[in-house]
Amino acid sequence: PDAHNPNSVHVPYDDEHNADSDAQEKEEHYDELVLCVLADTAKRILEPTASFREKKVLGSAKFSDDITVTHWDSDYMHKHYENFYDPDKAVTKLSGIDQSSRNQMAEKNFKPMYYIKMYPSDRSKLEMCFDCTNYQSQFP
Repeated sequence: PDAHNPNSVHVPYDDEHNADSDAQEKEEHYDELVLCVLADTAKRILEPTASFREKKVLGSAKFSDDITVTHWDSDYMHKHYENFYDPDKAVTKLSGIDQSSRNQMAEKNFKPMYYIKMYPSDRSKLEMCFDCTNYQSQFP
């Protein structure tokens, strides 16, 4: 197991980590499937029937332990990230096509959620930030 998600009771090769034993099994058939899970979980789910390419790609994902800091430092975010719509940075034309309708929409709805900051002095470091207020409805 990948240690992220337990197997269901219906996974025949893992009797130790099974989930709801009272769940009713239901078989469905699809032409395509999108798995919104971590790569190692997808590999485990597809294991019995995964193609060589699927096993190779999904098995190549690397995870690392990162330093995580949760904070409410709006001054820091304002200093290092673009948090609000700035008309001076908006593109008015792109390949000769007027972008004013997109800019008007952005002016009212610009709510970035995911930020990346690179450190030119140390290219091995990357800072990633998430503004949870823009995608978690319980936050005002």
